Amino acid sequence: MQRLSTSPSSTVPALLAGWLMACPGLTTLAAQVVVPVHEEPRHRLVHSGVRLQVLDIGIQPGDTTLFHRHDRPIAYVEIDATVVNQQRLGGPWGGVSATATPPARPPGRVSWNERYGQSPVEHRVTAIGPGPFRLIGVVNLGEGGPAERVGQLGPFPEPDDASRYFSRTATELATGDSWAWPAGDTPVVIVLAAGEISVDADDAEVAAHLVGAGAFTVLAPGKAYRIRNAGTASASLSIVEVR
Repeated sequence: MQRLSTSPSSTVPALLAGWLMACPGLTTLAAQVVVPVHEEPRHRLVHSGVRLQVLDIGIQPGDTTLFHRHDRPIAYVEIDATVVNQQRLGGPWGGVSATATPPARPPGRVSWNERYGQSPVEHRVTAIGPGPFRLIGVVNLGEGGPAERVGQLGPFPEPDDASRYFSRTATELATGDSWAWPAGDTPVVIVLAAGEISVDADDAEVAAHLVGAGAFTVLAPGKAYRIRNAGTASASLSIVEVR
């Protein structure tokens, strides 16, 4: 067993602790260190590519994130909705009541915040409850495209809604059904809201098998896929195109 050193270097942590106790402002400053959003522990980075990142965001009731920085457009697919509050760095907490009623909606709702790219935000978020808060976040690392662009997305004539950075489509895949997904020029994130699906690449490789709300896969540009319902009930999907 290695013995503890009694050299002067071993006193540094004690000195730091003493300084922090003598200067309470330093502990406040340490608590407000801002990390990039993908390094915040509750914003777990689960996919990283040249054009996008995917974050699995989960906050338990009563838990609070670290201060983190958003500086890229991001789309959110809601999995578990609950009452949350936020605090901007250097500002007060928002006025959300602890008795507020949580939203009652099924998984799969898609929204986005593109202003982060022009006006970065540094904040922290707390989950008031009563349940957990979970999102799948899709970060656009590129420059986007024309907001007015429309056209086919996979098997769909056009998406439900589109912007410069994202498009979104909510759909159902009936039991036993499948789609041919032709090769496109943009990456696409498919997030399962309910059910079970299998995603096969055009080279017969199984790209993904998704079960349950929050499971996701990324369809690479330039590659064709087949998506089929692999369960015994209809599958609900939220499809986010990264432009």
